[in-house]
This record gives sequence, structure tokens and C-alpha cells, in this order.
Amino acid sequence: MYLDMIFIFCKLIKAERTVNWMLHREALAIMLPFYASSGHHLYAKSVYLYVQTMGELENTNQKVHYLFSNG
Repeated sequence: MYLDMIFIFCKLIKAERTVNWMLHREALAIMLPFYASSGHHLYAKSVYLYVQTMGELENTNQKVHYLFSNG
């Protein structure tokens, strides 16, 4: 379990350093249960809303989605 968490954090760091927006969203979505189980309910709620809103970005604002996708 500990190594799984380390793998997720490494994925998040890689996403930030390589400006990979899709990997960033994926890593945050994977981290959601860890926020909830550790008692960080406000983080869990905020990250859930962020991931949900960014997932709909392609339909709501295509220009911003294009800019995020291309770094």
C-alpha cells in the first residue's frame, strides 16, 4: 500500500514537471480515496470538483482545453 502511494506521488510529480495535464488529472483522481480516508474531507471535495470540472472542460471551453492539453 505504501509503495502504491509513492507511485501515485511520483506520477503527480512527473505530471507537474513535464506539464502533462492529463497525467495530472489522472494522478489527482487516484489520490481521492486517500484524501477521504485520511480525514481530509475538504481536500477530497475540492479535488473531486476540480477533476470533474476539468473533465468537462472539453465540452464547455474547447480553447482552454486545447491550451491545457498542449502545455
